[in-house]
Amino acid sequence: MADTVDPKVFDKRLVGRNLKKGLLDPKDYERYLKSLPDLAGNAANIEATVEPTQVVATGSHPEED
Repeated sequence: MADTVDPKVFDKRLVGRNLKKGLLDPKDYERYLKSLPDLAGNAANIEATVEPTQVVATGSHPEED
């Protein structure tokens, strides 16, 4: 992998396109992913709760009025 590769080539949103266009070699991409540090220990657990809501049917649709 060249040292002068544009970091945008590895942008998660563009990787698929860059691989298809040949701008990024799959082996270079795998090497890049393996070079990333494991930051799982820095993650925070988040508890989420969803409150149920009540939907009230009126019997008519706005388009019908």
